[in-house]
Amino acid sequence: LLYPFEGSKRANVDYEDLNRLSPTEFLNDNIINFYLRHIEENLRHKNPLLHQETHFFNTFFYERLSMKGDKQRNMEGVLKWTAKIDLFKKNYVIVPINER
Repeated sequence: LLYPFEGSKRANVDYEDLNRLSPTEFLNDNIINFYLRHIEENLRHKNPLLHQETHFFNTFFYERLSMKGDKQRNMEGVLKWTAKIDLFKKNYVIVPINER
């Protein structure tokens, strides 16, 4: 399942991911990113001004940011994610954290 159906920022949920919706299971990155895209798209349609003031990262951003090891390499990865965005012009920055 892809959401939204069109565009470059689509989130994918596989059939196997649906088991993560059980009450005794933890959510995985695919489920969280899918729901964040849903929230972002709803915000874009219902409140375009607030959407322009908000930036949504996916769960892999924090994972890259907090990786152990070569800090310079981690920072280079983060800079690539933010190269086209001026985060200082955003009022809200959403950084989901999914730690296992």
